[in-house]
Amino acid sequence: MRAFEVYLNNKRLCVAGIGGDSVLTAIISQVIKKGKKELRLHVGGLVSSTGEHWTWTNLGFKLGDEVRVTSVETERTNMPRKRIREDPKRDIEFKKSYVRNLAKELGWKIKAGPTNSN
Repeated sequence: MRAFEVYLNNKRLCVAGIGGDSVLTAIISQVIKKGKKELRLHVGGLVSSTGEHWTWTNLGFKLGDEVRVTSVETERTNMPRKRIREDPKRDIEFKKSYVRNLAKELGWKIKAGPTNSN
């Protein structure tokens, strides 16, 4: 399978891969907020057939650190450190909360209609 071999300062963090229909990501991000600067490395993916999200690493690093991601073909990968399966009930509650918070931020009032019993 195709996989990502991920290093931080020449130390191998993981070999991340998912067989079959899937999404695999290695994301380097920088967030600057109120003068605070943060660098992060996230390696994760999605198993399309189950909707399960996998995470191999999600860590901070500092300016000057070297992050290296190599795409490889391999039969062996590391197990993800975290697996989260989609939960439709949790997801709808998250969406409702998001809409309520956004409406409050925008000064809107939400008028809920009757619930559909289907």
